[in-house]
Amino acid sequence: MHKLKKIFVFVFVISLLIPFGVDAFTFTKILKRGMRDPEVIELQKVLKTDPTLYRGKITGYFGFFTERAVKRFQRK
Repeated sequence: MHKLKKIFVFVFVISLLIPFGVDAFTFTKILKRGMRDPEVIELQKVLKTDPTLYRGKITGYFGFFTERAVKRFQRK
């Protein structure tokens, strides 16, 4: 549950920011590993603006690489 809370906080914070020219996007749900959703695409787009976080493809699937990128963002 703690991990889910951290991901929710990340998604909330990222929805308030417009990093590096990425259009603003408001997330409406809690994203978690195993999901396939259009909001995951938006999350991946934001993460991909920083190549130290995410260098994967924009797939809409919240898998290992997306989760790792979220954790890297949280450590920053």
